[in-house]
Amino acid sequence: MTGASANDRENWLLARRAGIGGSDVAAIIGADDYRDALAVYADKVATGAPTEEEAEVAYWGREFEPLILRRFAAVSGRRVVRDGKLLRSRAAAHHMVTLDGVQLTSRNRPAWAKSAGVAEVKTTGYGSDYSDDLPPRVQVQIQWQLFVTGASWATCIWLPFPERRLQWIDVEPHPAFQAYLVEQVDAFWGRVQRREPPAPTASESSRQAIKRLYPRDSGEVVRLIKAAGIMDEYQRNAAALELLKQRQALIKNTLAATIREAKYAVLDDGRYWRTAQYQSRDNRCKHCGEVLSHTDEYRTYTFAAEPRKKPLFPTETRELVAAIDHDDDATEKQLAESLVGAAAPSNDAMEDAAP
Repeated sequence: MTGASANDRENWLLARRAGIGGSDVAAIIGADDYRDALAVYADKVATGAPTEEEAEVAYWGREFEPLILRRFAAVSGRRVVRDGKLLRSRAAAHHMVTLDGVQLTSRNRPAWAKSAGVAEVKTTGYGSDYSDDLPPRVQVQIQWQLFVTGASWATCIWLPFPERRLQWIDVEPHPAFQAYLVEQVDAFWGRVQRREPPAPTASESSRQAIKRLYPRDSGEVVRLIKAAGIMDEYQRNAAALELLKQRQALIKNTLAATIREAKYAVLDDGRYWRTAQYQSRDNRCKHCGEVLSHTDEYRTYTFAAEPRKKPLFPTETRELVAAIDHDDDATEKQLAESLVGAAAPSNDAMEDAAP
């Protein structure tokens, strides 16, 4: 045990820098939709007081934990105590977990269970994610908890909103998968110790991690090698994106001009465009009430790719006010031309050989 508790968030965050916790592992192996390995790396090498702000969703999840555990104990007939302490493996100090609860029960536990079990609590607005099986990131977290604690069983307890019907499932250890997690975690921790950051992904998580790792420039000039080709691709992609942006704007403006004053425009297959009207308003300082800016009345146009549950019944038929060429081959040709671009092909080998 490290002595750190999730109830003392700042000290808990500091203590977690010394190892890999259950919520880190899914990000390290690419099973987390919200964080990636570079974000975990940035957390572990950070210095100074933690600056991570707790998200509103995470705050309420933590506040609900004791209530959910209490209800689960009452409904399941199991004895459950809240934990919240940051635990460290005796075999490897960087293997860590923080358990939501511990099941101290010999009643109503699964047949394979021995001694105490892990209790992992989730509150979610995505109950459908749990309909067929636990989400991958949750499975990874629970298997890591089982490995670090040596427990023979765990229970994932979740309260979905807005359904608000408590649900749970018992989980067995998966030794082969745990061995894979250990291999990935140990390799990642080696990178942390050597200060070798993992490669970034295209995610917002990586973008934010890079900002934290390199918050300011040093004034130094560096030479990039073996990068001219990828820079050419970056320029061509920018040209293609601009072409697509213009094409989207043309389509949207033409549809808006055709819709005119109507609220909806529906296609034969049920897909539709809808409009929304926003009144003009003054944007005031929340402290002194001074008008900072003014927003004029405006209207938005939004495309819905799925038909409405309540069908729309048109009262008039309209054609587009202007014909738009929707030849896919022509569009693809334009994209291809933009992707080829005017830039001359790069010769990275010659670039590398240059003095």
